[in-house]
Amino acid sequence: MMEAAELIEAIRAMPHIPLSIDMWSKHEIAAILKKSPRTVAERYACKPDFPRPYKLSTGDLRWKASEIMEWIEKQRV
Repeated sequence: MMEAAELIEAIRAMPHIPLSIDMWSKHEIAAILKKSPRTVAERYACKPDFPRPYKLSTGDLRWKASEIMEWIEKQRV
């Protein structure tokens, strides 16, 4: 198991992908929304105003990160 310092260093070493081209799975969207991946799939992704996914392979869906962030901003009350 990684120590905290090793984990921080591993995160820092990851390449930075600009939000404008990054693609997120339901797991990454769930982390942003602080919900479960199941909730993302069953409650959010089916909404007509939720961004449409890209199907990369059978059952492997990804959403443009920038579109997800725009959608989140529109949810403000």
